[in-house]
Amino acid sequence: MTRRARTALLVAAVVAGLLALAYLAIAYAFSSEVVAFSTRTLAEDQAELDIDSVSDFGLPPPRELRIDTGELSLAGWLFTHGGKARCGAVFSHGYRGTRFATLKYVRLLWQRGCDVLSFDARNHGDSDRALSSFGYHERRDLVAVVRWLSAERDLPLERIGLVGESMGAAISLQAAALLPELGFVIADSSFASLEAILRRQATARYGSVVHLFVPAALAIAELRADAALSEVDAAQAAAATRAPILIMHSLADEYTPWTHAQAIHDAVPHERKVLHLLDWGAAHGQSVELRFDAYDRLVGEFLDTFVPGL
Repeated sequence: MTRRARTALLVAAVVAGLLALAYLAIAYAFSSEVVAFSTRTLAEDQAELDIDSVSDFGLPPPRELRIDTGELSLAGWLFTHGGKARCGAVFSHGYRGTRFATLKYVRLLWQRGCDVLSFDARNHGDSDRALSSFGYHERRDLVAVVRWLSAERDLPLERIGLVGESMGAAISLQAAALLPELGFVIADSSFASLEAILRRQATARYGSVVHLFVPAALAIAELRADAALSEVDAAQAAAATRAPILIMHSLADEYTPWTHAQAIHDAVPHERKVLHLLDWGAAHGQSVELRFDAYDRLVGEFLDTFVPGL
């Protein structure tokens, strides 16, 4: 081999190495948007949503909670009617938000006489810091919260439901698959699978070239968060859920298309399921605010049909 050829090979190797390092650096940065994204504090979310207090939603002052899951501590609120509880519901917020974002849903069950618990997901609000996983770890956090509520208020699981929006809806569906005795699930604006929504959002932000980095970014994110992110699939979880499921989604949602809701609905093997694709023109997760009375009526019809006596 000539000296010129050896030099060319060396240059090629250096360039390939630099490109590989650049690829991994970009993939690592993208992985941070998956498991180490920034979140709002409770005060920041309250200001963002322009909420003065829980009384804005007709709720009494809540009991402040710290729930130990065995791995970390979650902050939350418990609203009770006093006396013997007749039913309960646990509310889960969306990406980057806090329990303040669930208040618009809380009154759906509060006005039906249920005790309600809303909490900050790991790495959100006042809960302990930990890498996020869109449900892989959070589903077990939610199971721990449900079991805490069941014990605290002496409620059987079949009298407790889960209500979630966006990421919180996906987490609720994943947790429901682990709670066969659960009373019901209401999921608004959920994604069907994490990989599908990540690819969509990444493409919207950075263009189609980002698809080159998604596999490596997910692999790095899995290592960082110790989570099998490929298993974060709300549709697959719905297929293993025994509880009645109400799926709500706006047809105008440009963040998570309504086809995700359709996929979740189609995956549910039993007939105790309802899908409402709402044509109210609401943005992602905004249907309940846009037309609360109509939304409340749909929730009531679902509960009366599949959870009689709630």
